[in-house]
Amino acid sequence: PAEAGEREAALRKVVALAPERARASAELAALLVASGRAREARPFAERALDLAPWNGFAVETLAAVALGIGQCQPALALQRRAADLVPEDDPARDALRARTAAYEARCGAAPSAATKAAP
Repeated sequence: PAEAGEREAALRKVVALAPERARASAELAALLVASGRAREARPFAERALDLAPWNGFAVETLAAVALGIGQCQPALALQRRAADLVPEDDPARDALRARTAAYEARCGAAPSAATKAAP
């Protein structure tokens, strides 16, 4: 966890010095969510999405934040949006589909057409 603390400090510095960098805000938010600090991650994830609404990582990060703070339906909608942003031929698409299916299962939602589709 010392590495995680150093990474968090570095990302916070980048976000402070270059607030227009959506990726840095999203990475900081993802790191905070992974360490169980979804509420703290929310403003960073929202900022990333404001800066780059077409970026699947930014959308998926905000989905993780929403899920982490118990907002299942917004989390599911965001996760599905993230899945829609990834091109069919992207190798990351299968992993994203699996994560979307996990959100659907956790939120008690019927699987979407995207998660039922064959790779």
